Amino acid sequence: MTRFFLKIYDFFERRRVWMWLLMLGSVAVMAALAARLRLHTDIASFMPDNAEQGGAGKEILANLKIKDRIIVLFSAENESVTP
Repeated sequence: MTRFFLKIYDFFERRRVWMWLLMLGSVAVMAALAARLRLHTDIASFMPDNAEQGGAGKEILANLKIKDRIIVLFSAENESVTP
């Protein structure tokens, strides 16, 4: 494993322009992906709102002490897509 990283270091030591181009390209790709994130501050919007529950899920969420924490929910834009 050490040899692998030393070879990468030797490669970029001789090719500084390639190193900077790769680094700037990586930052550009990460910035583009980060720009696509959408943040929602209302965590009650993804709670089920069934008539048989009478809105109990949202009422329970309102009384939780954990509601001050950050909750991350991942979902597909198109629900028919499977990984």
